[in-house]
Amino acid sequence: MTGRRRARLPPRAWIAILGAVAAVAFLAGDGAAQLTIVAGTESATGSAESAAAVLWWSVATFAVDTVPATVPGSASTSAVAPSGLPAANGSFAAGAATALDAAVRWDFVEKNAPGSTEFELIVLLLNGTSVPVAGATVYFETQASPPGPITVSVFLDVGSAAPSGGNATELAVQCASIGSCPSAS
Repeated sequence: MTGRRRARLPPRAWIAILGAVAAVAFLAGDGAAQLTIVAGTESATGSAESAAAVLWWSVATFAVDTVPATVPGSASTSAVAPSGLPAANGSFAAGAATALDAAVRWDFVEKNAPGSTEFELIVLLLNGTSVPVAGATVYFETQASPPGPITVSVFLDVGSAAPSGGNATELAVQCASIGSCPSAS
């Protein structure tokens, strides 16, 4: 073809178009990433909203589950008396828990943790309008000589007639020292 030039979009137009496409993809993904919990056999779709601020404490897996028949011990809700993390894999309940109730379960990995360090863990289940349905703030302390990678499961009981829909989220914050966590009062 002679004498005919193809129209080209300026770089700013491409950036605007790509930005609009990314925004639509993000909003579509946000609407699709909803957690659904049903009574009976537990199932879910979507993703966890992780916001860990502690590099040595990370989410390995997240699942809709039930509280085990042998209910794990409750994690401390007091910053001045945190629960000690185990020397091997272990489990805790975040708040009150009833055997076989529907639950959200986070499996965390502690790896290369500093010794005798306290951190605050907040776990929440929010409904579709971001109102907390269930949640807890608990406190843990690493061992004086952490044993290496361990997995710690934390169960949040969401009741026998579990809500449907919503988002699960968690946030871990390292404390300056034992008993001085951000939310401690």
